Amino acid sequence: MKKKEKEIPIIELSTLLSILIWVCVIAFLTLLGYGILLIFLQFMVFISPSSYIREHSPDFYPARIEILQESPTIPEPKFKTYQVGCEYWNGYVDTMEATEEEKAWLKKIIYCESRCNPFALSYMSAEGILQFTVPTWIDFGGDRDIKNPYHQLEVGLEMYRKGLQNRWCCNDLI
Repeated sequence: MKKKEKEIPIIELSTLLSILIWVCVIAFLTLLGYGILLIFLQFMVFISPSSYIREHSPDFYPARIEILQESPTIPEPKFKTYQVGCEYWNGYVDTMEATEEEKAWLKKIIYCESRCNPFALSYMSAEGILQFTVPTWIDFGGDRDIKNPYHQLEVGLEMYRKGLQNRWCCNDLI
C-alpha cells in the first residue's frame, strides 16, 4: 500500500499579500513609535524645567555680564577700511617727505603693483598697495603692520632710498 502524502495547504496569493502588508504596517508603526519615543526622551532631557530656568536666569552667564559691565568703551573694529583708488593714494604720496623722483616712483609702483588698491592680494600671496610678501616684510617692515598701506608706503620709500627698488617686478616696467 502506498503511503498517503501529506497535503500542503495552498495559501491564496491575496491572503499572502495581505499578511505581508500587515507585517510591513506593524514594522512601520513600531519604528515610528520608537522614533517618537526617542524624540520625546531627547526633548525631556535637554529641555527639562530645571535646565530651562537655570539657562534663562541672569546668573547663568555671569562672566559675560561682568565683561559687558566692565567695558564701557566700544572695541576697535577687527577690519580697518582704507581708501581705494589712485586719486587718493597719489595725493597721499604727494604729502610724504620725499623728493619728486621718489614720489613719482612710488606712484608708478603702486599703480603697477596693485592699481592703488590696499586690499590687493596676488596669487603669490603678496598683499597690499605695494604687494609685499611676508618674508620681505619681515626683513624690511619690522614690527609695522603689513596690512596698513601707510606703513607699506613708508617701507617702500625706505627700500627705494637703500637702492632696493628692484625687489618689485614692476620696477622693470616703469
